[in-house]
Amino acid sequence: MRYFKHFVIFLVCFQCIALKAQVYNRPMNSELFQYEFQLLDNSFDQYTLITPFHIGQYQATNYPISSQAVILDPKGYAVWYYSEQSNLFMDFKYNEARQQFFTYTTTGGTTTSMLFDTTFQYVEALSTQNGVAIDPHDFITLQNGNYMLMGVQDSIFDLSNYSFGGTPGDPNTTVVCNLLQEFSPTHQLVWEWNSCDVLHPSEAVAYYGYNATSFDYAHINSVFEDNDHHLLASFRHLNSIVKINHNNGQVIWRFGGSNNDFSQLNDYGFSGQHDAQRQPNGLITVFDNGNMSLNPQTSRAVTYELDLTNSIATLVDEYVRQPITYGSAMGNYAITEEYKAVHYGLIYRPYPNVVYLDTANNEVATLTYPDSVMSYRAYIFQPDFSFDRPQVVCYENNGVTYLQAEDGHSAYLWSSGETTREIIPTEGEEYQVWVSYGVGKVSSEAILYTTDYCGPVGVDELSEKFDHEAPQLEYSTDIMGRIVTHKQSGVIYLDVYSDGAVKKSIYWKR
Repeated sequence: MRYFKHFVIFLVCFQCIALKAQVYNRPMNSELFQYEFQLLDNSFDQYTLITPFHIGQYQATNYPISSQAVILDPKGYAVWYYSEQSNLFMDFKYNEARQQFFTYTTTGGTTTSMLFDTTFQYVEALSTQNGVAIDPHDFITLQNGNYMLMGVQDSIFDLSNYSFGGTPGDPNTTVVCNLLQEFSPTHQLVWEWNSCDVLHPSEAVAYYGYNATSFDYAHINSVFEDNDHHLLASFRHLNSIVKINHNNGQVIWRFGGSNNDFSQLNDYGFSGQHDAQRQPNGLITVFDNGNMSLNPQTSRAVTYELDLTNSIATLVDEYVRQPITYGSAMGNYAITEEYKAVHYGLIYRPYPNVVYLDTANNEVATLTYPDSVMSYRAYIFQPDFSFDRPQVVCYENNGVTYLQAEDGHSAYLWSSGETTREIIPTEGEEYQVWVSYGVGKVSSEAILYTTDYCGPVGVDELSEKFDHEAPQLEYSTDIMGRIVTHKQSGVIYLDVYSDGAVKKSIYWKR
C-alpha cells in the first residue's frame, strides 16, 4: 500500500506538471517580473492596472525585483511602470473624472499614498489624520468631491465572556479597529467611522483565528459609495458586506456573516470575500475567495440581486473557472461595459493571476506571473489620454540591421538588457525600449525583427510568432515532480517544455 501511495502521488504530480508549462511571451526588462499573456480574442481592448510582487517581499525589502505598479496594453505588453525599492504596491487605479492615478506603497511597514496625473507626474500624497495608520486596502473618491481613506487603530476590549473557536477571549484583548476617514478636496477631515463603535469583536468568524495581542476581527478590504451615498464595506473576517449609513455611521443591513439580514435561497454564501460593489444595473458584485467553501475550496466571481422588502439575496451570475481555481486572499472582480477581469489574488502556478471575460463569461485572455508572484488587485480600463511612447525605427548600415530609439532621452533600457540608444537585434526576437516618463518609465511599441520584417507587432505577427516558435526546455523534475537544478548521472528526469510537452530523459555524465 505504501508503494501504491507513492505511485499515485507520482501520477498526480506528473499530471500537474504536464497541465501547462509557463511561457514568458512578452519582452521584459530587468526591473519587471516576467509573465505570460494569452490573448484568446483579438477584439479585446482593455488596458490592465496591476501591482505584481513576490510573496517573499512581505519580509524582504531588498528582494531582487521590487514590487511595481504596471499598465499593460490590450495585447499584454507593458506600456508603463513605476518601480522603487518597496515591499508592496497596492490598489493602483485610475479615476477618469479626475484624470488621476492613485496607488499605495508600503516600505518597512510604513504605508504612503500618491497621486499622479495622466503624464505620470507626481501630484501629491494623501494621508490619514489623528494618529490613525493608513490601511492600504482601498481608496475611493466620492460624488460630493471628497475622498475617503482607510485606517487602523488599536483598542482594548474585555472579551473574557466570549469564545472564538474554543479559545477563550482575554479580558485585555488588543483589537484592530477599522476606520474610514473622509476628507474635503483641501484635506480637511469631515467624517470618521470606526468599526469598533458599531461592529462588536464577538461577530468575528472563528475560522480566521483569535489573537489576544492583535485581534484583526473584522478586516475591512473594500468600501464603495452606493447610489444613495451610503457605503458598502466588505469585511473579510466577518464573511460579511455591511451597508453603513454615511450620516450617523450605523448599520443599515448586513449581507453574509453570523448576523446576515438576507436569506440566500440559491447560493451557499461567500467567505473571505473582497471587492463588494454596486453595478450600474443595481446588482452587487463580489469576489468570493471561498475560504470556507469545501470539496474543493473554490473562488468565484458572483453577482447578487438584493430584495430589501423580503430580505432575500438571489445569485444571478456566477463565474467558476475550470479547473477549479482558488485564491486564498486578496483578489477582486473588475467590470467594464464589455469585459470583466477576475483577479485571484494569492494564487500559485499553474493557475493564472487574472482571467479576462466577455459579458457571457467566455475567456478572452489570461495573465500569469511566475510562481509566488501575485498582486493585491487588478483593474481594466480604456485610457482617455495618450501615452507618449518613444519611437523605434529599423535601419540597415553595411548589411547590419539596427533598432534605434528616438533621441532626446537621458537613459534607455531595452528588453534585451542594453542601455544604449540603438541595438543590433536577433532574428525572430521581439524588443521594447523603456525611457523615463513622469515618476516611472514608458515603453515603445513592441518591435519584431525577422529577415523579411522589422516593425511593430500586430495581431497577425503576434499569432504567427508564438504559434510557431520552437518549444524550449523550461525546467526538469525528478519522478516525484520536484524541480531540480542539478542533474545526477544515471537518474531519470522529466523535462518540461514551453509547449506543455513532458519528455522522459536519462542524464549521463561522461
